[in-house]
Amino acid sequence: MLKKVTTALMVICFSSVLAHADGLKSSMKQMKKAFRDAAESSNVEEMKGAMTRLDQIVGSLDQGEYDGDQAAVYKEGIQKLSVAIAQVESQLDQGNLQGAKDELKKVDGLRSEYHHKVKD
Repeated sequence: MLKKVTTALMVICFSSVLAHADGLKSSMKQMKKAFRDAAESSNVEEMKGAMTRLDQIVGSLDQGEYDGDQAAVYKEGIQKLSVAIAQVESQLDQGNLQGAKDELKKVDGLRSEYHHKVKD
């Protein structure tokens, strides 16, 4: 009986970890698409839509918990992404598409930097 209960608890815990990982993976794919859409935008309104989606995804990731060894690094990266996204949006609010695209390069740099930090 104890063996069955232990096995059941392990299955439940493992399923929870997999579900979290799938959710995180899905969010990262959505972020990649929103980022690409922003980078390929040809006008301010298009880029605003993509940045709004990106900001919402990063906001939802900031509200969640990261269950890895690098939780503090993950949170730091998400917070820096939020600041960088706000800078892009500020340029868009001023109607400056090129300035927004220049700021978007910082978002990409942070994405790459923290992806490697958390992955390692």
